[in-house]
Amino acid sequence: QRIIRICEKNSGSIFERLHFALYARLSDQDELERAKQDILANGGIVSLTVGSETDVIIEVSPCRALTRLTREWNRIEAEKGEMSTFKATLAIVRVAWLSECLERNTLLPIRPHHVMWASVGRRDEMRETWDSFGDDWVTPICRADLQVLLDRVREMRKTVQPRDRVGWNSSLLDHELRQMLQSRFPSWGGQRNPSLEHPHSD
Repeated sequence: QRIIRICEKNSGSIFERLHFALYARLSDQDELERAKQDILANGGIVSLTVGSETDVIIEVSPCRALTRLTREWNRIEAEKGEMSTFKATLAIVRVAWLSECLERNTLLPIRPHHVMWASVGRRDEMRETWDSFGDDWVTPICRADLQVLLDRVREMRKTVQPRDRVGWNSSLLDHELRQMLQSRFPSWGGQRNPSLEHPHSD
């Protein structure tokens, strides 16, 4: 989904004081310009390069430049543990997050399915704002969000053995979610909870 609503100039303050960097293929420069105008119209600050003030990087469409950046940042994190050049909460997110913010006319938390890459600080922040099912603590849920959550739970439960399907075992789902996060963010070890390693060891 890469459809962005075009806002009237100075129409809101959803992104007030937030610094964005935008990336897109050369063939998608029109979409990049629309995203830029939407952000500016809602109080945000836009740059076409990443700097020390950048809060969020929006992938308007897949591009090689952004792929090279993420590879380099993963290497730096693996060697040094963090990137001191940029903000501790820097993240690369899909343009769908921008669209959802505009549709609801509010700044929404960045959820796991929006994230393409996140710094250590951003990942820690995200762990405090959403639960083991990918539902955040602060945003009212709508029917579409509820359907996504239910689908996600069903996918998790497909990996559960029949003998484990007794009751609602959130520890087992936490275990599945942690595995998913570690596969998405290889440089993030996370805090291992022994109770999640072998949920049914007793």
